Formats: sequence, structure tokens, C-alpha cells
Amino acid sequence: MDQILLGILKSDHPPTLQQQLIEKLVVAAADSRLSQKQTWDVRFIMDQILLGILKSDHPPTLQQQLIEKLVVAAADSRLSQKVCVDILEISSNWVVYSDVTELPCSLGVKVFLAFAGCNKAVLESYVSTDRLASWMSVTKATSSKPDNRSATVVLIRGILQLLTSQQSFLKLSNVVQRMAVTYVREHLDIRVLKDISLLMLSYRGCIPQGYPKELFCSAAVQTLAVTEIPHDMHGFARVVSDVKTVMQLLFCILSNESDVKCVVSSIRTLYEIVASVDQCRQPSVVLGSVLEVLPLEIGARVMQQFVTLDTEVSVLRVVLGYMIDWLLWPLSGSVYKWVIMLMKQLTAEGKYSLIVQVTEDKVDQVFKKLAIPLVRERHMRLLSFILLSCQISPEPFHKIVGNIPVMLQQLKCDSIAQELATMTHVLLYLHPGFPDLYEPLLDSLQEYEKPSLDQIKQCVSEHRLSNAIAGTPLTFSCLLLEKSETGKTGLVNLGNTCYMNSTVQAIYMCYDFRSAVMSTTPTQQHNILSSIQMVFAFLAYSKRPAYAPSSFLSVARPSWFQAGYQHDCSEFLHYLLNRLHEEELTPTCTKDTTMQIQPAVADDATTCDDTTVIAQSEKHDNGIGIPEKQWIMVSDSLKRVLHSSKSSQSSSLQHSIVYRTFGGTLQRSCQCSTCGVVSSHKEVFTDLHLAFPEKSSTDSAHLQSKHESSTSLSSLIEHFFKPEHLDGENKYYCENCRQLQSAERKIRITEAPDHLLLTLMRFSYDAKAHANSKILLDVTYPRTLLMPLNYNSCQVSRDISPANDTSVDSHSSPDDTHQLDDSRGDATASFATVKSSAFRVENPSTSSSHGSSVAMVMSGQDVFTSVENDGCAVYSLFAVVIHSGTSSDCGHYYCYGRSNSNFSDENLETFCRGDLNADVLNDDWCCFNDSRVTRVAYTSFASLTKRFPKDTPYLLYYKRVAKASTEMCQEKEDVVIRKELREVVTKDNAAFLREQELEAKRHRSSSQGVRSLPYWRDSDEPPGGCGGGGGGFDSPIRFVF
Repeated sequence: MDQILLGILKSDHPPTLQQQLIEKLVVAAADSRLSQKQTWDVRFIMDQILLGILKSDHPPTLQQQLIEKLVVAAADSRLSQKVCVDILEISSNWVVYSDVTELPCSLGVKVFLAFAGCNKAVLESYVSTDRLASWMSVTKATSSKPDNRSATVVLIRGILQLLTSQQSFLKLSNVVQRMAVTYVREHLDIRVLKDISLLMLSYRGCIPQGYPKELFCSAAVQTLAVTEIPHDMHGFARVVSDVKTVMQLLFCILSNESDVKCVVSSIRTLYEIVASVDQCRQPSVVLGSVLEVLPLEIGARVMQQFVTLDTEVSVLRVVLGYMIDWLLWPLSGSVYKWVIMLMKQLTAEGKYSLIVQVTEDKVDQVFKKLAIPLVRERHMRLLSFILLSCQISPEPFHKIVGNIPVMLQQLKCDSIAQELATMTHVLLYLHPGFPDLYEPLLDSLQEYEKPSLDQIKQCVSEHRLSNAIAGTPLTFSCLLLEKSETGKTGLVNLGNTCYMNSTVQAIYMCYDFRSAVMSTTPTQQHNILSSIQMVFAFLAYSKRPAYAPSSFLSVARPSWFQAGYQHDCSEFLHYLLNRLHEEELTPTCTKDTTMQIQPAVADDATTCDDTTVIAQSEKHDNGIGIPEKQWIMVSDSLKRVLHSSKSSQSSSLQHSIVYRTFGGTLQRSCQCSTCGVVSSHKEVFTDLHLAFPEKSSTDSAHLQSKHESSTSLSSLIEHFFKPEHLDGENKYYCENCRQLQSAERKIRITEAPDHLLLTLMRFSYDAKAHANSKILLDVTYPRTLLMPLNYNSCQVSRDISPANDTSVDSHSSPDDTHQLDDSRGDATASFATVKSSAFRVENPSTSSSHGSSVAMVMSGQDVFTSVENDGCAVYSLFAVVIHSGTSSDCGHYYCYGRSNSNFSDENLETFCRGDLNADVLNDDWCCFNDSRVTRVAYTSFASLTKRFPKDTPYLLYYKRVAKASTEMCQEKEDVVIRKELREVVTKDNAAFLREQELEAKRHRSSSQGVRSLPYWRDSDEPPGGCGGGGGGFDSPIRFVF
């Protein structure tokens, strides 16, 4: 039998014939009893048979089958020591060096252990410490196959298992302990690391001690960093299983409190790997498994060292980005805790811009991973933290707000959906004032429970980082976004500066003011003028989506405005205009003579009071507990202008841009009830402050009332002009009677301004609650305003106005009309717009005395003559500033504005025919919300408060429609800016292009980061979009970074 087998193996028969003959021989003789000599002969040549099979030309499949049958047939047989040693030599070389055969090394391990198990004495003498050390010294260069690296470790583990009870076991274990670090470093392969981990978990004496243990942990981290993720599910599952085994060993090592040095060494190695910005390839997401087994408390102390050092921001940005990527790895369930810890440390060190940049870079990626069930929870935890903690910038939230409805629908059967809905409600509260984004989101949130206001405040407080500094400029990423489709430039929020941004955008939209400002040449003393010119130049010609007005803020911010806090935009506007006016009065300022306008002050002006027009008597305050008379002051320079207007020296230099654009005069008079003598004085104003009647309340129950949920601008103006009776403790001192007397005080406008600024006095001080509050009453306002100049004019306007004014022109759709009708409330007092029907009567003889002048369709000139004769002025709305929130010291401001450089020919013709309800300006409205600029329609925000109760109109900007202006309705061009301003903007545009190139390059590099793992499906990714709601905030410091 032995000779037959040798003859077959050494014959020249084709491999197929050899295979058939051997299989028949095995089948025929397997159960036969061989003679003792035959059996001995087979055993004697067993090594030759094995070597012959390995060196034969048989296909690998046949070779493997023959060897397996040989092992089964002869493994239990007693072999001579020489034959056994030869078989061990052949099989060990096969495994360690792969220089014997191309068959899998695992088969060689099987052969070695099968024969060694029956000959343990031979095995103990064969596997010496030197031989084991030589096996573990094999490098990549000396091994011809990659799988032999792992098979060698499997072989060693099998040998130790066979020799556990032998004297050589301890010596061999010491060799493994000594050589493990070198072997892992030489073979950075997850399979090798897995098998060594199994070996050490089985025999703890093989785990290195002392400094070698630190080196081993570092080598393990390096191995995980280069582990590739297979694309197929089988390969992916194998890698996951291998990493689990490695994590068990690392946890066994690193969880020991005495091994702090190993923890520190592992963290340092991990940090050095991910901080290598210029590395050839990105570290594997498998590295997240290391953080899973490292103690977070020790890690926080180690990472603090890297954060406090002078580490480049770009490096820290890369580190944070990789850590967020690792959340996608199934075995990285706690990595989000490390990300949160690191972000808190960066906040404590003042690296706020870095946090916002990383948040804006990764928020969309984190949000989309909510669609993957396996990693959903961890991504939700991180998403909540980064969005709720980044309370200064709404940009990260706005990146995902459009996808939230789709994600809520996808997570409908998961508890995470309610968490996402709750987080969204809090974010709507934190970042109010974006109705165009938030409105589509409201319907999706109705299916989920809404948290109470106390719960929202508690959530905000919990996510406010303790070392936060308010007012730090953060939204840098918006400088690299695409410019708005409107072609207009936004303004970057520099830390609660929306009050400034909305004000600047509103006055920029005033064409006459913008033209006058840009045509004036300032001197070194004119800081405000030169700064606002710079801002206007960037708004007009910058290629950036948003401009950061840092220099303007430092110059224009009032000294009592604390940086980082919310402030009243009306107060800021008044301060800005007064400063601009004061600077312009200096004789060093020169202006283009083409811009001169005659003074708007009456020749018989007498004395000037020390305040601008106060919307109400001094019993009304501005919402911060300070009387109007103390906080809205007209400069002494403005009064000097009024006095100088009576002299022959009056000239264009004595009338500022502010006065020519916004200035008007009003007369206050008091008539004694006893002697009938009237005393009066005139005042200059740049804006009117309209108070709410005393019955208005900030109580939330008041908002629920359907009958008292809104009022009209006409009611507030009528309340402003309403005569005030001075009696009791408020009696008037009559100069004629020389004693206190009852009197009646009246106000009338003697000179209407070219541009009318109206402030709705919503803010007041609640003495009971000792806090500022806001009147959340909806105020409807028209596009075309028939502004009365005194109380009698209010009655005239009532007579010529329709009973139910909707402020919708004849071109509005029925749906729009219906929508606005619902939002008007009680409109019986509305005089703001006059429909054409008011100027047409079927029977002129039935017309009232007030309507006699308008009993027929009039020419354009007759329209203005009639309106002026009735004591009114016509204005067209061009800007609205909205306050979103519940108090003056919190919330958010944004602005709606449109061009007013020319009139709409069609609408102007309709207006001149007598339809004063016609909107004479083009309906090209834009919403200016800090860096975000979007196109909107008037109908979309006219009833805004109905949908978002905390978003209320605060400042209204109107342009006067006069006979002179209607005669010049052609398109006007902006004034060409000065050469030095143009050079600054041009230089910045070039810099912006370079920034775009660098950002595009960085984006391309980062987009090659984490690959989608095998369990990710394309259908899981929600599509892009936009959507979202508004709210307020009660804490003075709401921004955390």
C-alpha cells in the first residue's frame, strides 16, 4: 500500500488521473487491515508523503483534500521522532515563512497541531525559546504571504495550549511577552492584532508589562488607524468581530487604574495620528473603538493639554472632524461623549469660532445619520448638543431645518422622533425671526408633544456652557456661502447685533438717504459718516454673501450699549442719526451742491423743545423704565440749526442729511380752560413714537382673545394726536393766569418729513414682575399710508376711508385678500389707505363737505391737492423692522425692505386716478435677516403675527408720495462711490475669490473622509430642502460661545 501510494505520487500521470487513483486507493483501503510492516512503512514515509503532496503539481484543492485525509488517517499514529520532527519542520515553515506551498497557512497550522498533539514530548523539544523568538522576528520582507502573519500567532497560541502543563510554558510565554510589541509594530494588520489579543486574553502572562505595555497599546492604536473597511458585508462583519476582540484586550489593560501611563500613551498616539493634517490617507473610523475603552476622566485631562497649547486651529478642527466621523463606526457608541468633552474644553479656552466652524461643517452629516438605526441614538445626542449649545449662530440649525419634516416622517415609529421634535421646538425658541424658513416646519411638529415654556428654558439653561462669553463674532462660515439670488449683501451678526443689522439695512434701502450719504466727502473727524459709507459701499458692490461691519459697530455703538447684549433698535437708530447729524454740522464737511434741499422748518419757528416728538405724554416710557425725555434727545447742534434758519446765514450747510431726509416739525399747544390763552412751541422730530392705548396688555390671555388680538396703525396714530386733558395733579401752569389751571394739550404736524419713521412702543416695564415686557398685539399697517397731520385730519380720513380696509390693492388675488381680511381685526378706524371707490360717488350732491373735493375721478395733481387740503400726507411703505421675542433685551430683529428709487408707472397711474390704496412702489420686497437675504411678497409678511405671535412689527419706514416725486418716476441710478471706497471693496472682492478657492479645496479634501459603511443605504438619506418657527428669550445673555 505504501509503495502504491508513493508510485502514484511520483508518477508522471496527469494530476486528474493521480487524484482519481488516490481517492480510489483511500476508499478501497481505508477500512482494510494493513500488516504491521505496511503500517510502519506508511508511518516511516509520512513526512515524505506530506512533502510530496505539497511539492506536487496537483491543484490546491486536491492537495488540501489529500493533506486533510492524511492528517485524519495518521494523526493518532505513533511516529518516529525523526519523522515527527520533519513534519513539524515542514508545517512550521509552511506557516511562518510560506516557502513550502501556496496552500493556506491555516491548513499548515492544522497539520502542525495535529501531529504535535500526539507527540507533545517531541513538540516541547522542537519549540525552543530561540525558535519561537525567530518566528516572531519575521518581518514583512521575509514573509512572502500576508496571511502567514496571523497564522503564526494562531500557531503559537496552539503550541502554548498544548504545553500549558509543561515546564517550557513559562519560558515561551516570556518570549511572547517580549516580542509582541515588535511583532505588532512590524505587522500593522487587524488580523494579527486580533490573534495576538486572543492569545493574551487566553494567557494573561503574555501581556507586556511596564513600558512595553505602553508601547504595545500605542502599536495597537496605530494598527486600528490603518484598518480598512471592506465594502462587502462578510468582510465588514469580520472586521467588526476582529475589532471587538482587540477592544476586549485593550479594556482589560486600560481599565486598570494603575495603568494610567498606558491610557495617556494611547491618547497621545491617537491624537498624533489624527492631528497629522498632511497625512497621505485619513485614519480609519475604527479608531473610534479606542475611545470606547479609554476612561473619559483621564482622557479629559490629557486632551486639555493639547487644547491649551498653542495648537493651530486647523489641527483642532481636523481632530474634532475625525471624531465626529467615527460615530458612524458601530463600535463607537460613546465617542459623542468625547466630542462634547473636547468642545467644552475648546469653549473654556475661547476657541469659539472653531466650534462654530466644526458645527457648521458637520451638522448636516450628523443629522443625516439619524436615518441609520444602528447609530441613530449617538448621532441624536451629539446633534442636540451642538445645536442647543451653539446658541449664538442660527446657521447650523438652518442647514438642516428643511430636512426635519422628512426625517420626522421617517422616524415616526421611533422614540427619537419625539426627541427631534422637542429639540426643534427649543431651537425655534432660540433662533426666532425666520418665518420664511420655519413656516413649512410647523405642520410637521403638530403631531408631536410640544414642551412647555419652562421646559424649553430649562433645556436652554442646561446646554449653556459655563464659560460662555457673549458677543463674540462667530458666523464666519456665512462669508463663504453662495450670494443670495436677490443679488443683495447681508450683514454678519457679530454677537447679538441684529438690532444694528436690521437698522442699517432699512436705512440703506432709503434711496434718498443712501444717495446723500454716498455723495458726501467726510473728513477725519467724521467717523460715523465714513463708517456708514463703508458699510453702504460693501452692501452695494461686495461679492460676499454677507459683510461683517466690525469697524462700523465699534464706532456707532452707543457707549451704554454693552457688547454681546440685545438692545433696542429704535434707540440705536435715533443715536445713529443724531451722531451723523452732529458730525455733518462741522464746517469741514463738503457736499455735492446738487444734493441741496431747502430747509423744512417754518419761517415763524419760535422756540425748540429739548426733545424730539414724544409719542405720548411723559408718563409713557421706552420699555426700560426710563422716561422718553431722558433717552431720546436731540443734540444741541440740531437746535442751533433751527435757530439759525431765521437768520440770513441760512444755507445748505446748515441742514444735514438726516434733517433733509427724515426731519419734520410738529407743534405742541396748550389752551388754558380758564382764560382760553393758547401757548405753543415747535419741535423737530426724526421719528414718531406711537404708544398703545392703556387697555393694551402683555398678558398672554389677552393674545387669546379673538376680539382684541389686533389693532391698526390708524388707531395708534389717532391715539397719538388725541388731545390730552391736563387736570388734577397734572394741571398746566398758565402764564396768563399765573397759576395751575386745567388745560387741553394738542399736537399737530406743521411740516411733514420726506421719509416718515414710526416706532411702535411695544416695550414697557412691568412694575409687578420687575421685568421688561412686550405688548404682543398685532398691528396691521398699509403699504400706502394717508398720514393725518392733526386730530381733525384723523376724522377726515375716517370719512373718506372704506369701512373695512384690507390694505390690499386692486391687483391682489382673492386668496391674498381673504388672508389679509382675516388679519385686520377691527378696521373701522382705518384711514391709512383710500380706495378709488372713496373718490367716486354716483350722486355728487350726496357727498359730504369733506368728500366734495373728491366727488369725481381726479387728476394726479388734484389728488395731492385734495389730500393736503384735508390735512393729510401720502406715504408709501418701503421698510419694516420686525422684533421676534418677548422683551426688549432679548429676541431677534430682522427687516423687510424694498427699493424706493422709482415708482411703478402702472400703480402710480392708478394712484393718480384717485385710488390711494394703490401701491405706488414696485413689489420687490426682500427679507434681510442678518447674513440671510431672500425674496418675499408683501402678502407673506403682512399677517406675520397671526402665524408667529412673537414676531411683531416694531419700526415702519414710509416715503412721502408728493407731486414733485410723481413727476420723476424714471429709474434712478445709485451715486458712484468714491474712488478710495471702490478700491477697498474691489480689494476685498479679490480676497473673497481667493478664500472661495481655498474653501473649495478644503471641501474637496474633507469630502473624501468617511465612506458610507456597508449598512448604509442610499434610500436612507433624506433629501435637502428648507423649513421652521419663532420665539423669544428672557435671559440677557443668550449666547454661549
